[in-house]
Amino acid sequence: MAAVPRLPSMSLDWNDCPAVESIHGKVGGAWLFKDTHIPLSVLFDNLEDGLTIKEILALYEGLTKGHIIGVLEFLSKTACRERTVQHAILAAEALLPGTPAPKGESDPRWQAIMKIEDFVETEPEAIWPFALKWGSVANEPDLNAAIATLLLERLLEYHFELIFPRVVAAVRESPAFADAFSICYKLGHAEQPGNSEKFDKLREEIRLSRK
Repeated sequence: MAAVPRLPSMSLDWNDCPAVESIHGKVGGAWLFKDTHIPLSVLFDNLEDGLTIKEILALYEGLTKGHIIGVLEFLSKTACRERTVQHAILAAEALLPGTPAPKGESDPRWQAIMKIEDFVETEPEAIWPFALKWGSVANEPDLNAAIATLLLERLLEYHFELIFPRVVAAVRESPAFADAFSICYKLGHAEQPGNSEKFDKLREEIRLSRK
């Protein structure tokens, strides 16, 4: 499972987020969802444990979708401003798996993953666990396609020697990840002699396994 960046490690000024508050004498002054006694940290703790937003909402009476959307919007704006891969991953984690946007509308999940894509060249180790986790989710073809085209394809483009052995293992473990790899194009390092043959061989292995 991909690691969600921990709240203490993120230098955020939560005073700028209207969905949360910190009041002296209330739960020790911890950051809480506004007008509740629910610590903000529970959102990140539960995301790290793999829960969805819907599941988290069911756990905490008084926590609303509006609270979480407010935090996500804040994180999204912060990711654009701070330009760190940790902020981008956290913002995307909180949206996933989600549901595809209606036809013709912008999908916030794709938009969030595109912000992670910006760091592919410099942060492959941080991005790989995220790509592995969400590229392996079954029965989510649109999400798998986003991971394949925005992250996996790009990771192989710039970091083939590092990432391809992990891709081989993931393809053999997860049919969903195999589907994701199957729609990737060969770009950059993946096109180089030797790498291209490995790429094609794995794709053929997937094809034969489905007969």
